[in-house]
Amino acid sequence: MAEGLIASGLTLSAPDGRPILREASLEIPPGGRAWIEGPPGSGKRALLKVVAGLLPPERGEVRLGGVRLWPGEGAMALRGKLSAGFVFAQGGLLSNQTLRDNLTLPLRFAGRSTGEVEGVLERLGLASSASLRPHALGARARKLAQLARVELLQPEAIFLSEPLEDLEGPDLALAETLIRGWTADPGRLILGAAEIPGAALLHGAQRWRLEAGRIQPIEGAP
Repeated sequence: MAEGLIASGLTLSAPDGRPILREASLEIPPGGRAWIEGPPGSGKRALLKVVAGLLPPERGEVRLGGVRLWPGEGAMALRGKLSAGFVFAQGGLLSNQTLRDNLTLPLRFAGRSTGEVEGVLERLGLASSASLRPHALGARARKLAQLARVELLQPEAIFLSEPLEDLEGPDLALAETLIRGWTADPGRLILGAAEIPGAALLHGAQRWRLEAGRIQPIEGAP
């Protein structure tokens, strides 16, 4: 990735008019790692969706890998230029498709082989649920399926919203191993967000705090 993530002057309000982002800005260099913390309801999930091109801000600009997302087409502008993956705190899977289809469809859309899907399903303990749709899966399986999708796609930019939520024991350890593995590519940009500190997952990550709609670096963090 020749350029990183640059977001400036982001403003966003909730449907009830409550401000979520107030002229928020951040910058991550190519291959950078960053972690955003903040209390419940602070807007972390919304911020990640904005900078990933999934949610348009009311004002502000976002550029990812040199491609302008906002103002513009959002993530659609990345097609054919840059691959991005997202792990949502909730949802994130196509409700009318099986778990297996949720993993294979993005690969086919990208013109990639689906040969590794069954192996990844097995490795993450999802093989027995592969023919089920998301509504028939528990929160654990839905989160692991999202992580599996990123593992298969190996995108150039990864956005993680509460990536360890609903996981415990061996599943938690597996998720942490996957995420740490993604950081091994020095050219991949990774931005995570959660209520609890998680920057240790991303070696050398910058740490920021989102509160009252504004992003501030955490004192003493790299």
